[in-house]
Amino acid sequence: MSKRQEYAEKLKAQIDEWNAELDHFEAKAEQASTELKKVYEDELAYLRQRRDAVAGELARVHKASDEAWDEVWKGAEDAWSVMKEAFSNARSKFRD
Repeated sequence: MSKRQEYAEKLKAQIDEWNAELDHFEAKAEQASTELKKVYEDELAYLRQRRDAVAGELARVHKASDEAWDEVWKGAEDAWSVMKEAFSNARSKFRD
C-alpha cells in the first residue's frame, strides 16, 4: 500500500470518528436549553463546515497526481489541523 493510500485511509477513519462525535454533539444539543441550543447549533454548523473541508481535501488526495502530491498533502494537513483544534474547542463547550 502506498503512502498516499495509507494517508487517505487514515484521513477517512478520522472523518468517520468526527462524524460519530458530531452525532453525539447533536444529541446533546437537542437536550439543551434554548439559550445553549443556539450556541451548540452554531458550533455544530462550524464543525460540519470544517469536516466538509477535510472531506474535500480527502477527495483531492485521491485525485492528485504524483507531481501535486506534496501540495495536496500540505493542504490536507492544514485542514486536518484546523479541524482537530475545532473539535478540541467544541469538546470543552459541549462538556459544560
